[in-house]
Amino acid sequence: MSDGAPLLSTDSSRPPPGGAAVLLTTDDDVRLRAAYWPGEGRGTVVLFQGRTEFIEKYYETVGRFLGLGFAVGTLDWRGQGLSARLLDDRRKGYVPNFSAYQRDADALIEYLESIHAPKPWVLVGHSMGGAISARLLMRRGELFTASILSAPMLGLFGSRVFNGLASVLSRLRRSSSYATGCDRRTAADIGFTGNFLTTDMRRFETYASMVKRHDQLALGGPSWGWLRAAYREMRAIRPTKTPMLIAIGEEDRVVSADSCRAYLGDAENRVFLPLSDARHEPFLEVDSIQAPLWDGIGDFLAAHAPDHQASESKASA
Repeated sequence: MSDGAPLLSTDSSRPPPGGAAVLLTTDDDVRLRAAYWPGEGRGTVVLFQGRTEFIEKYYETVGRFLGLGFAVGTLDWRGQGLSARLLDDRRKGYVPNFSAYQRDADALIEYLESIHAPKPWVLVGHSMGGAISARLLMRRGELFTASILSAPMLGLFGSRVFNGLASVLSRLRRSSSYATGCDRRTAADIGFTGNFLTTDMRRFETYASMVKRHDQLALGGPSWGWLRAAYREMRAIRPTKTPMLIAIGEEDRVVSADSCRAYLGDAENRVFLPLSDARHEPFLEVDSIQAPLWDGIGDFLAAHAPDHQASESKASA
């Protein structure tokens, strides 16, 4: 571990105060950028991003969890953000297998344990980060009191025929080649019109301006190798007993809502939160969509990671 990693800014997006970035090294010698914000003692949110994402994209979300009293620890996965890239073409999304991301997660956990990040820990993951979270709960679920997954990649949107064909092609094509229809462009390059991430133009442009200002954050389309690893991982993920909330947009055209429902099942400690009119990124959506999202998160956390300090203050008033 070493200090000196930056947290980047634009005129419209700056890091919440009090945080700092650090450089971590995984057990297979990959350098990662991580960040930590201290909270008010309620616990720690361990925040996992999706594919193509980076710490800066989550400044607003980090601020919301800080406002709830939690510390926040997060990282850039290998191959994206300011962590080590794995190919000469740094815009190509690639990983040989998803077990590599578990090594990244373990490095962050080791760091959080070394600084005594307060318990309880709540695991929050979006999209690919949701799949990585689900696998981590299978491996090390005892670390987490609860989990919140936003549009987790437990199955991809589309028919069984389409996904079956894509899965077969991913096993036949060259691992380091872009998947069909993908290239070096980011969502920021393509623009707001027709995007499948969010209906909020302001938040989309805040993300896009960060990528355009700091090109080193940019990541384009996935390779066949990444897609093959993703299908293999989705087939292997199984439910755990960790209390969980899954939020997903009813207009999501990236991941499968049916797969999320099937994964949750009907256990009492599971919450499925569909969001009307939302696309793939609930945390990047308009305020009218984020309101029920954060209401649901607040209720879920009150049940599974309550704010004891606030309760004590009310009791003594």
